[in-house]
Amino acid sequence: MRHVVYLQLDEASGRLTVIGSRGYAALGAGTVLDGGIIGMAAATGRAIRIDGMHDDVHLNRPGFRLSAPALADAQSQIAVPVPVNGRVRGVLLAESPERRAFFSDDEFGMSIIASQMGSMQAAIEALQGTEQTETPPGWAVPGEGTRTPVLYYAYDDSIFIDGQYVIKGIAGRLLHYMITQYQVLGRSEFSNKEIRLETMLRLPTMKDNLETRLILLRRRLETRKFPVRLVAAGRGRVTLQVRGELELAAVLDHRK
Repeated sequence: MRHVVYLQLDEASGRLTVIGSRGYAALGAGTVLDGGIIGMAAATGRAIRIDGMHDDVHLNRPGFRLSAPALADAQSQIAVPVPVNGRVRGVLLAESPERRAFFSDDEFGMSIIASQMGSMQAAIEALQGTEQTETPPGWAVPGEGTRTPVLYYAYDDSIFIDGQYVIKGIAGRLLHYMITQYQVLGRSEFSNKEIRLETMLRLPTMKDNLETRLILLRRRLETRKFPVRLVAAGRGRVTLQVRGELELAAVLDHRK
């Protein structure tokens, strides 16, 4: 796909703003566009393909800004919504001067990319502190209240808190690492950079999806109402909050 545009949706105004593009003479960043195929994709939340362009649906319609990235001779377009936390927050658009340039395989591939873009946007917003960062009401300071057992199984990196399963795999290793640091060193704040450099965590060297893993872990802890939770502490940082005291134990071999 040689001509691609990404537009971000302002939910309050319903306006779509160009964030970036490739394959055009004008990058068009900051240009506001609406209507046409991009407007339909944003409004319906569905991917839309058009073959054989007409003036009423063409992106390059009367009144558009000259800085907008657009093909004057586009014959095919495909627009895919970008979901963030279940809501449309943007549109990924591709177009071509050829007729019948896009098929179902192209739509499927763009939908995967759009989903990944949405996950990245959600992670960025959360770790920049756009969500609540204060200590939740009723949460005690460390050392106050009852002791909660935390069991970590090293063979599959699964974690149980007060007898309830939390999570396993890389996310389980992350939680075990932070709880251990909290218990042994009294630390509660962690940075993404530090986590990535910690060799004991054995994170993948390529595409570790750390931000997404932290988001999923945080939501799991919140929805299950465990006495442990993660909150955003600014860009690229998270804070471990604990209610009462934890009693951490590790099982190195599941057969024991």
